Amino acid sequence: REAALLHLVRDIANPSNSDPLYPSLRHKDWFVGHSWASGLFEAASGRNQESTSEAVNAYYAVYLLGEALGRSRLRDLGRVLLATELRAAWSYWQIGAKGALYPPPFASRALVAVVWSTKLDANTWFGANVEYAFGIQMMPVTPISELLLRRSWLVGARHVYQSAARSATDEWRGFLVMADAVVEPAAAWAEASRLKKYDNGNSRSNLLYWLATRPAVPTESAPSGARLVKALAAVLAAGAAVGAGWALLTWGLCSFGCNSARASKLAAPSQSEQVFEAREKDPLNEQATRAKSKRVAARTAPLPLAPLHEL
Repeated sequence: REAALLHLVRDIANPSNSDPLYPSLRHKDWFVGHSWASGLFEAASGRNQESTSEAVNAYYAVYLLGEALGRSRLRDLGRVLLATELRAAWSYWQIGAKGALYPPPFASRALVAVVWSTKLDANTWFGANVEYAFGIQMMPVTPISELLLRRSWLVGARHVYQSAARSATDEWRGFLVMADAVVEPAAAWAEASRLKKYDNGNSRSNLLYWLATRPAVPTESAPSGARLVKALAAVLAAGAAVGAGWALLTWGLCSFGCNSARASKLAAPSQSEQVFEAREKDPLNEQATRAKSKRVAARTAPLPLAPLHEL
């Protein structure tokens, strides 16, 4: 099973140029910071990417798998890919109140549906509905969505997605309700009670858990530097228990943003690792000592990936 999962990692996040089976980082464009869903597929406007949330969750899954297997280099590869993808989503897809990158009237939509090499699309590949554009940039909602869905952006976009929610089907409205919980948790909870159906990538339990765990007092919406490291480490540590394999198998091969200057800072140990290391220092904790031996062996053993020394 582990070998099969690592084949999926090598397919989308292979760091080596010498792998005989898979290309190096199939989707990632380090110059712009985000991934391209279409690869080298020929099109008049060049390459494109629609769903940033799918790309974010794919690299989040790489991190989770590395954490679950105790492979620090795999974990940190996922962190770097994830950090740059998040930054690009904030910069190129989520249009802030001032619309810094895009002129009106495009900026008034608060969101880019598809980013191309030479143009932008306001509509998705599968329709012009506003809820489609917002929903495809949110699904699936997982622990890492806490960093992707910034409150500062959602406050400015609220009038757009709330207007669309009035006529949206329950499946799409569910994602808009989850986004609104970042802005107004109480109002979102009341709206959620009216939902009868859920998208295949969502569920009633997932939606209600997300709503119930939104903070009443908003935190700073765009963490940077040390704040980004701390916030990301906390979210990643909390999400490590949700199942790396599920996230990778479910979303890892979906379509796959941004400055990468701070990405290397994300190699700091997660909170769960710090706690684990603290417990290992207790000489009376024989179970932790045995676990440490296994972790050391796992980290020093050759990876069944292509060479990771090129990182």
